[in-house]
Amino acid sequence: MAQEPAAPSLFGPRQNPVKSIVPLGVLYALRKVDFANDPEALHLLRLGFAATQVVAFLLAALLYVRIEARKGDGKTFTHQGKSVSVYEHDRAQMTQAGTGLLATMAIVAFLHFQFKFWQPLILVGGQALLNYIDGAQLKLLQAYLLGMEVERPFPGGPAAPAPAAEGKGAKSGEEKKPGGNPKKAGKSKKAD
Repeated sequence: MAQEPAAPSLFGPRQNPVKSIVPLGVLYALRKVDFANDPEALHLLRLGFAATQVVAFLLAALLYVRIEARKGDGKTFTHQGKSVSVYEHDRAQMTQAGTGLLATMAIVAFLHFQFKFWQPLILVGGQALLNYIDGAQLKLLQAYLLGMEVERPFPGGPAAPAPAAEGKGAKSGEEKKPGGNPKKAGKSKKAD
């Protein structure tokens, strides 16, 4: 018998529990360190956060370069009855991951330097690397660094990008007339 897909959750796709438990375990283990009053401990925490972000960015940059190197290979897959380029899908996944990494880092830096919160440095610092354990980043690592074949679109990730329309500017089911705007087609000029 074919296995039925699981019903969508109200709380989004299921995530690997390790990604949630590890940062909390680290936070619990470091509960006795006084980051608020010990400048040396706070400096080490900042260096650790910066190191995890640098490693995550280097991995993201390496993946992006590898994806761009395969730009013209012409591989496609079918998603919802439409043909989608592997390059476009993977590039969209990596762009989204990079944007998320930058936004998260900016928010954590704001919280830390403006409000003196040190907890986000621990919670988010390791999360940047744990993202490569599960999800789209893991699939990209498998495909571009380990040379494994992976199924696309990635489960739990965003939907595949829409394929480019035939003739730029044309809506689906609309013909693009040479030299004309599809919205203005069929409209008559005003009478004087």
